[in-house]
Amino acid sequence: MPLATFTLDRPGATMPVWHREGDGTQWILLLHGSGVDHRSMEVLLEGLPASADVLLPDLRGQGDSVLTPDGHATFEEIVADCVALLDHVGAGSVTIIGHSYGSHLTQELGWLLPERVDRMVLIGCHDQHRRRTWGERMRRALTARVQGHPRRGREVFSEFEQSRLRAMHPVDGYDQPILLIAGAREYSRTLDRRYASIARRTRAVGIQVVEDAGHMCPQEQPAEVNEAIAEFLAR
Repeated sequence: MPLATFTLDRPGATMPVWHREGDGTQWILLLHGSGVDHRSMEVLLEGLPASADVLLPDLRGQGDSVLTPDGHATFEEIVADCVALLDHVGAGSVTIIGHSYGSHLTQELGWLLPERVDRMVLIGCHDQHRRRTWGERMRRALTARVQGHPRRGREVFSEFEQSRLRAMHPVDGYDQPILLIAGAREYSRTLDRRYASIARRTRAVGIQVVEDAGHMCPQEQPAEVNEAIAEFLAR
């Protein structure tokens, strides 16, 4: 089914959104990682119920989104954009599937909107809801300053990465079921620790390790990732 497109005007930014229309009974929001756009998540459409309405935005500061001259791309603003998107389409409840940076947004939305976020799929992420050590904060801040961004430049990439660190905070827990997915070659030394810390705060969680894949496991092994998501959503 072809994707329809609409534009969401937000303070400081214009955000294009692609929509696979369903029957209005189930909404799914796909949030891409940093340095890419909504197209990186299109591979996951095959694993989603055909009846579901699926939203694929280009997040603020990335892809075909446009920042105003005084616009910013902070973590808090992107979270607010996602809430505004759900309000715009009238989605009372939603499943959110996030990859990498999109998984950090997913965690925050799941905590902020427990009555609206039914379940979450987190692919290739760290724990957004814990306190980092001083050394971790410094290493990540330095990395954010030196890495480039292919579509919007180093300044935007640095802004949303560093604002994500500032937005980190511990939480008591989540009410939603969570599926955690990661490639076996991705951060293998810390995978158990960071996913276990998320798992401790949820009532039901599954962990799917995708063999022969790294950080971009949805693109590297789409069939396995889609199968895991389909099984999770069918529970």
